[in-house]
Amino acid sequence: MPLHSRYQQGVTITEVIVTVAIIGILAAIAIPSYSDYIARERMKGAVEAIYGQTQLAKRQAISNNDTRYLITAAGSNWCVGVSASSTASCLSLDVYANSTNYPGTEIALTASPVEFQMPELSATSSVITISIDGADSRSVTISSNQLIQVE
Repeated sequence: MPLHSRYQQGVTITEVIVTVAIIGILAAIAIPSYSDYIARERMKGAVEAIYGQTQLAKRQAISNNDTRYLITAAGSNWCVGVSASSTASCLSLDVYANSTNYPGTEIALTASPVEFQMPELSATSSVITISIDGADSRSVTISSNQLIQVE
């Protein structure tokens, strides 16, 4: 009998079971944390998208020396976009952020539409509150002097 056949050639069933058990324990610990991470990133993405649309409205008002409107629809089926008309809807806009890209997010707002006026350099004061699954929330605040802040 050759010498090399005396040595173990594979793994035992016990080693496989222990390895699978360790992987299962690690997965059970990691999955809830990963779910929370996904929810936080969705809300962060929604906040950044709404902030971006708000900045776009302000930039367009300044660039065109004209009035621009931040069109918003609140609730769980929300949208935010920029228009030259105060009566526009999100469906009529070319570019806008909406809830389908950020599942589980909802927005509430104090004024709609938000008007960015030039050359007066004024805006309709508003607070857009973004929440995810009714838990954590952030706000995009627009002041009357066109200052935009994320809180």
